[in-house]
Amino acid sequence: MVYKLETFTFPTKSLYVKDLEFYSSTLAITHLDRKTLCLELQNVLAKFSIYAKPEASEIICIETEENSNTAELSIGYRPYLFDFLNDMKSKYELIVYTRLNWRFAKPVVDAIQRKKKYFSHVCCEELCVFANLPCAVKCIDFLCTNRTSSDIIVVDTQAATLPFNRENLVYVGSYEERNSEDQELIKLAKFLDVIYKKKM
Repeated sequence: MVYKLETFTFPTKSLYVKDLEFYSSTLAITHLDRKTLCLELQNVLAKFSIYAKPEASEIICIETEENSNTAELSIGYRPYLFDFLNDMKSKYELIVYTRLNWRFAKPVVDAIQRKKKYFSHVCCEELCVFANLPCAVKCIDFLCTNRTSSDIIVVDTQAATLPFNRENLVYVGSYEERNSEDQELIKLAKFLDVIYKKKM
């Protein structure tokens, strides 16, 4: 079944942000003079799977269960990923905001940041909304206690993942690993550069 945003009613904001005060206090802003750029991990920055893929940029080992079982995770980095991150790090506060489980997201972020730290925070499914919804969605309220909503940009491949803050969403096409000519991050960087220069 394909769910459409208009087919169900979202709960009020006061109902779905879990431990808002705790998470807000642990996500201190790192650059007072910059906008915050929240980037989805899967399909925006990279594509990864527990299935072996010959076109993967690298393969890492992750813990899959609480009893410490492990599995190999194939990661395909989107073309121009590191050029994009190096450029954006000098202009924005960078945060990973993904609907993925921490157990999957953290190793991928660690692999991306193996040589250089790009992200101030990594926010996973515990900061997504689940109540009365067919799937988890994102909300930026937990960031707004020490940031201005208008200074937060969320990049995702699905518009329906940010129903409460649509004005903050920047949509990009989903990355397909075999597409070596993918230029979405180049286009996104140009768009974000325009926003950055307007703020200066």
